[in-house]
Parts: sequence; structure tokens; C-alpha cells
Amino acid sequence: MRQSLKQAFPDLDVVGETFPPTAGRVMLANAVRFAQFAALALMFAGPTIFTRVLGLAAPPDWYVSMAENKFSTGMMIWVFGNFLSGQLLQTGAFEMVLDGKDVLHSKIASGNVPSVDAVVRMLYDAGVDSFGAPLPPLSEF
Repeated sequence: MRQSLKQAFPDLDVVGETFPPTAGRVMLANAVRFAQFAALALMFAGPTIFTRVLGLAAPPDWYVSMAENKFSTGMMIWVFGNFLSGQLLQTGAFEMVLDGKDVLHSKIASGNVPSVDAVVRMLYDAGVDSFGAPLPPLSEF
């Protein structure tokens, strides 16, 4: 998209940024990471955490199964935890803002990403010109 916009608007600065997730999603992602590390610590702590600390006669069956398969369990905890926390931090946003104040398009509000043709039209409609060049046909984008 950047190249197509540079064709139509040679002097236009196109800046891409990461749209920040909400505070609630950041807290939830941090909670997932905490749970991930707690599960890994529990896996490597050994059965004494259940017998001495919690006073159980024997560790639960799920822990025994987890301890017998430490590598695969650890990998599953690591991969799933990273995947989940990463997904929580993704906003999927595509926000077009002109001069830092005029919102031309919002994927969050509309639910879709505009085509390159639509972006060029939005910029022309907002008063951005191609510095004397006529509006190119839409088929060129």
C-alpha cells in the first residue's frame, strides 16, 4: 500500500505504528504470562510442593502425568502461553489519520480494511493533492 500511495502522492509521509491494546487486554496478557511461569515453576518444583507445603498424601494424578512428560508439557505451556498472550495484545487495527487529528478510516469502527483505491480516494477527498498531477485512473493502483 505504501508504494501505491507514494505513486499517487510523492511527497506524502506514510507512517505505520502499532495501535495500543486496551489496558484490560494488557492486564489479561500479563496474567497469562504469570500463569505460564507459575505452571512451569510448579512442574519443576517437584512433588514436595504437594506433600509438604499443601499437606497432601500424594501429588495429584495430573501432576504425576505432567512430571512424567516434562519436556512436552513444558513446551506446550510455553507455546500456548506465548500464543495466548500475543493474541491478547493484537488489536487488528488499521487506522488512517491525517495530520495526527483527522480520522479518515477506522478498521475498529468499520470492521474492514479499505482497498488501495479507496485510500487514494479518501486522501483526495480530504484535500490532499498529488502536487499538480491529475487524479490517476483507479486501475493504476
